[in-house]
Amino acid sequence: MSFKLRKPNPKGETRVSLCSIEGYKTDSPDKDNDINIIHSSRITMEGVPHDVEGTDDLGNTIIMKPGKNYQFPGSKVTERKA
Repeated sequence: MSFKLRKPNPKGETRVSLCSIEGYKTDSPDKDNDINIIHSSRITMEGVPHDVEGTDDLGNTIIMKPGKNYQFPGSKVTERKA
């Protein structure tokens, strides 16, 4: 089994996108961020190769699976790699 290690952030800072469109999709410029904020309640995991923890602005949290679609009650979702 092989896996890919992410390059460490040289300053040790958390990488955040405050307005990500593509989230953790494999071709997204935000795929290596620690946190992505999506300004939508509808999240697609199509093109995302790993689980993602999503928490909306109302506190609802879901572990989202690759290939699935999700609807949150809130208006924006904070994503973290699970």
